[in-house]
Amino acid sequence: MSQCLETDFELTSFMIEFERKQLVEEDRRLEEEEMQRRQQEHEVQVQVS
Repeated sequence: MSQCLETDFELTSFMIEFERKQLVEEDRRLEEEEMQRRQQEHEVQVQVS
């Protein structure tokens, strides 16, 4: 019984860690997209003026 609980706990920990990594990756990707978008907007403004 305790064995089962331990593996459940490990699995849950693993899932939480995995989710956290996914979120971090997502955040990074969104930041990069945002930076690229700003860069493009800046370039457009430079061309206009």
